[in-house]
Amino acid sequence: MKKSATSVNEPTCDWEMGPPPTTPIKTQPDQDLSGIVKDFYKKELSGAIICMPTTVGSSLGGASLMGVGSLGVGPKAMLFSHHIDSVSYAGLLMDDVWNDRRVITIDLLGDEFLEAVKSGDTVAITEDGTVEVG
Repeated sequence: MKKSATSVNEPTCDWEMGPPPTTPIKTQPDQDLSGIVKDFYKKELSGAIICMPTTVGSSLGGASLMGVGSLGVGPKAMLFSHHIDSVSYAGLLMDDVWNDRRVITIDLLGDEFLEAVKSGDTVAITEDGTVEVG
């Protein structure tokens, strides 16, 4: 598969359906994820290759990923420089097994990957999981 990437350089939280928040989103003390939500706000994510460091999962995270898949607006691939969180992974796995909708998911690509890929770059993913930027 070869497609244009949508990239952020910070961990992202669950899918946001409304406008970006005006108050900080915090998952840990001193961690503000508001900018990440703004990175995705009003961007076309349907069929996208989403590149990010990691996700911050919650019980809604996996269900949200299944939900956008069932609506036909889910991503084609999610690429992570670090680990994907277990709840988001579970949602992607259940969507694959129960609904036959597979989102290519690769983690542990390293910080160099995220430094190399920018929104709009062409990203190719081969059958063996090799990711090529450019």
